[in-house]
Amino acid sequence: MKHIPPSSQELIDRQSSPMRVVLAYAGFAALWIIASGALLAISVHDQVLQGYIEVGKGLLFVLVTSALLYRLVKWHQSKSIRLTKLYAALSQCNQAIVHCDNEQALFDSICETAVKHAGMRMAWIGFVEPASGQVRPVMQHGAGAEYLKDIRVTIHADEHWGRGPTGTAIRERRAVWCDDFNRDPMTAPWQSSGQRFGWQSSAALPLYRKGEAVGAITLYAGRRNAFDSLARELLLEMAADVSFALERFDLQETHQLAEQQARHAQALVQRFLDKLPGAAFIKDGNLRVLLANRGFQTVLGIDPANMISKTNSELFPEPFASKINADDQRVLATGRTETLPEEYGGRHFETTKFVIESETGGKMIGGITMDVTQRYLLGARQQALLELNELGIQMPEAEFLNRGLAIAQRLTGSSLSFLHFISEDQKTVEVTACSENARPIACVEGGGSCLVADAGIWADCVVSRRVALFNNYRAGMSCGLPESGERLIRLVTVPLIEDGLVRMVLGVGNKPADYDDADIVTLQLIGNDLCRIVRHRRVEAAMQQQLADFRALNQKLEETHNQLAQSEKMVAIGLLSAGIAHEINNPISFIQSNFSSLSSYLDDLLAIDAAYADIEKEHGELLPQEFGHVRELKQAVGHEFIIADLRQLIAESREGLERVRKIVQDLRNFSRVGETGWQWADLHEGISSTLSIVRSVIRPEVEIECTFGELPQVRCIPAQLNQVFLNLLVNAAQSLKGPGKVALSTGREGEQVWVEVRDNGVGIAPENMKRLFEPFFTTKPVGQGTGLGLSLSWGIVQRHNGRIDVDSEPGKGTVFRVVLPLDALAVAGGEMKGGQ
Repeated sequence: MKHIPPSSQELIDRQSSPMRVVLAYAGFAALWIIASGALLAISVHDQVLQGYIEVGKGLLFVLVTSALLYRLVKWHQSKSIRLTKLYAALSQCNQAIVHCDNEQALFDSICETAVKHAGMRMAWIGFVEPASGQVRPVMQHGAGAEYLKDIRVTIHADEHWGRGPTGTAIRERRAVWCDDFNRDPMTAPWQSSGQRFGWQSSAALPLYRKGEAVGAITLYAGRRNAFDSLARELLLEMAADVSFALERFDLQETHQLAEQQARHAQALVQRFLDKLPGAAFIKDGNLRVLLANRGFQTVLGIDPANMISKTNSELFPEPFASKINADDQRVLATGRTETLPEEYGGRHFETTKFVIESETGGKMIGGITMDVTQRYLLGARQQALLELNELGIQMPEAEFLNRGLAIAQRLTGSSLSFLHFISEDQKTVEVTACSENARPIACVEGGGSCLVADAGIWADCVVSRRVALFNNYRAGMSCGLPESGERLIRLVTVPLIEDGLVRMVLGVGNKPADYDDADIVTLQLIGNDLCRIVRHRRVEAAMQQQLADFRALNQKLEETHNQLAQSEKMVAIGLLSAGIAHEINNPISFIQSNFSSLSSYLDDLLAIDAAYADIEKEHGELLPQEFGHVRELKQAVGHEFIIADLRQLIAESREGLERVRKIVQDLRNFSRVGETGWQWADLHEGISSTLSIVRSVIRPEVEIECTFGELPQVRCIPAQLNQVFLNLLVNAAQSLKGPGKVALSTGREGEQVWVEVRDNGVGIAPENMKRLFEPFFTTKPVGQGTGLGLSLSWGIVQRHNGRIDVDSEPGKGTVFRVVLPLDALAVAGGEMKGGQ
């Protein structure tokens, strides 16, 4: 910007000085002429007229000369005003270039200044569209500004729209001046509009970007020849300044874009770091933090914004800070990537560190820290559970429980631990085991047992059946802690629930940090194994004792059964069977209950074994040594065979127990001790029970065939009728000297039912038929019968208002038919014949 606008006083001086010259000239000329004329008139009297004529000529000359001088002065004055406006407009444009921060504002200021301050009729700025070559207006001011919206201007020389001043200026990279807009051929397409808007002359000044003409400033003046050399020089300089401003805007835009890209890149890197799992960081060569992701907030509770430019010593306490410094310096020195275990704040971490080289060749260190506490705990838990399962086989119960407490204490980072078993009625706490430092504050001094209601915080989880967690002892004072419990800082107890009952309570206390969910899960896993193993061992021991008792009872039953089979004392058999059934039923019930628990425990063990196998399969590579030991142990003990054989053993044992249970049930049904009164009963049920009893005394070659009809319930004394059926079946079987068949059938005839026992044995001699029901009559050898069986049977049937029919043919067999009324009491008129 070479031209500096003159001051206002200078412009006034420049405008007024020509007028003063003209006025002074006219005044002196007039005075001279008047003076000359007067002298001439005094000295030459005869030439007065001629003198006046000469004076008139002089005055005329003076007037004409003054007029010309005045016009010249006015022209200079008008030019001075125009130049003043141009200078002012140029100054305004320069100010706009300095202060405008975008192109649109600059273009608007330039066009407005050209119209308002430079006296232009209209001014517009347009730029070339590279694809079409058309010049598009971006800003306009003045008369005809709206007309530009529909105007067509191009830079193509082969189009008359492109041969105008604007297109030519851009295409030929030069300023184009049009002194007479309405006569110049270049402006022919726009002359009609120019006349309408008062355009008399124009100037088109090219604008440049990076050395290329990309647009133009076009000005329209309201008079011809409006752009003299000085105006052109000023306008060219203004166009150059605008082009410079465009370059500045481009540079500014490029710089802003670069800054934006840098910010975007940094934000992208930050977002990338924030999305990484764990805590990611970058440090410079002095180990000061350059970048840190939000994982530090999650993993370590540190605001990443507060980490920038800080060292390890400023962020972490000793000795952890020194360890990190040593690790960082070693990685920077060696250049090797390292994965390092770290422990901080009671949690376990794994940090991978690596070297990053900067563009200048400097070294930085990057890293990612992962919280592996869960993985560490998983491995430690798994190892602990494997250890517990091994120790549960080898150690005595008390030693095993103490070892389990030590493991729970170690895995949770606690300093005390305890374990209670809870009674079946959920009212008593058995203090089974506790760590040495927990003894002074145990709920029962020196162990033993106490009521749940008196155990305070030690048994809160029994009542609530939920985990009891106290991370602030003093806040939990009201929870029933003993007075000596002030040494407690933190405490967590978990209930182990099985079959809807709290079986055991496991607790730990005084961890340096607060207990969390991971500690609770650890206690639950260890407690489940401890409770399961101990209860399994106790159940197994009880089962062994019960099995021994059962064998003894079974032996006693067998001996008694043999005696009864030989004595044929029906009443004694019934009573004894009932007693034995009662005696066997109790241990059988215990065995069945314990066997059910044993089966459930076995299923749990097999499920755990399967879960361990899944863990071994999925995570075996994490702990290769430990899992290798497990696989060797499995192979050594024949693990797969044991798993397969266990189910078969359980199935066979279950079948044996079921058979024993059936025998016991049949004995109970047969004897029906305690059911001596009359009742409605199913005879088929009694017959089936009796058949089950007698099969053991009937030779295997004897076939028993049953054909049951449809019988309603009969009012009777079931135990007594069972004795009748037993006696008839035994007699029929004993009548067979070799292979034979005993047929048992039932049916109904009106209001009576019948039970028939048929054999194909030797039959009964006719002489013996009349004595069959006599007491002590028998045809059996001495020692094989007492002769009371049929006699007792006859009496029982008589008491039921029934009868026994006998049909026998020697050498072909015998048929006994027992006929009974449906309601013996109704037949007897409501009286119990023969008593109960």
